[in-house]
Amino acid sequence: MARDVYTYLHLPLVAGIILFALGLKGVLSEGSDPATRGWGVPLPGFDLLALYGGVALYGAARAGPDPVVVDRRRRDAARARADRR
Repeated sequence: MARDVYTYLHLPLVAGIILFALGLKGVLSEGSDPATRGWGVPLPGFDLLALYGGVALYGAARAGPDPVVVDRRRRDAARARADRR
């Protein structure tokens, strides 16, 4: 079960990092353009979505069940069942 949890949560972790990097690339390229006006320019919609969405996706995947804890709970439950016999 712990192997499955880690396998399924690995994709959102990597996708969150990639989305954040994509959003950061867009923000930095926009800010480094000499034609861009000063502070206070709103972020483009896709860059904003990628930047915050990547962080939210990574955080949600990190908040998922920890494989070590899942494995420990499963092992403890198996021991408890064995002790009742």
